[in-house]
Amino acid sequence: MTDKDSQGKKEAGFYKMGAGLKHANIYTKLPVYQTAYSLLTQLIPCVMRMQRDYRYSLGNDAKRAVLDVMIAIYHANKVTDKISYIELARERLVEVRILTRLFHDMRQFSDGQYGVMLESIASISKQLVAWQRSVAVKC
Repeated sequence: MTDKDSQGKKEAGFYKMGAGLKHANIYTKLPVYQTAYSLLTQLIPCVMRMQRDYRYSLGNDAKRAVLDVMIAIYHANKVTDKISYIELARERLVEVRILTRLFHDMRQFSDGQYGVMLESIASISKQLVAWQRSVAVKC
């Protein structure tokens, strides 16, 4: 890279740390996103220890559902019409709750693991409901 190329990139903002982030919505700072991420980090090791019959089918479905919740939170934070994405996140969270209960009932999760995940799911649900209400009030 020549000095001229480097100068052009500096002027274009390639080297500015945080360029344009003043007004950007940082979704990773949202408590609901952080709680969902924490749930995913709790879920992955549990799924890895499941019996093979559950691990590659329902276990992957559960991980995908939590990822879908996180992606819906990202989109809700980014767009002006937040309600549809918050509702999508809530629907996918119901799927996570059902699968978590099934894993516990099928003895794939211990009581302790199930309790911790239920607390995370309840927290995410409450935060999504509160976010949905606050957006509805603004409309």
